[in-house]
Amino acid sequence: MRLVACNKEFGQIEENLNVALELASDCLEAYRQASPTVRRLFNQAFFTQLLIDDDGEVRTELAT
Repeated sequence: MRLVACNKEFGQIEENLNVALELASDCLEAYRQASPTVRRLFNQAFFTQLLIDDDGEVRTELAT
């Protein structure tokens, strides 16, 4: 019974990994397709600051 549960769990992990790798291969497209909430998470992961001036100029500080 444990082996069946482990195999099922491994299958889910493998599927999630494949989806993550596919998204990582084209971050721009993943960002474009993401909901506003997920876009916010992308921004928080990549930047510590994202500043947009009144004239539309964008300045960023990358996360390390």
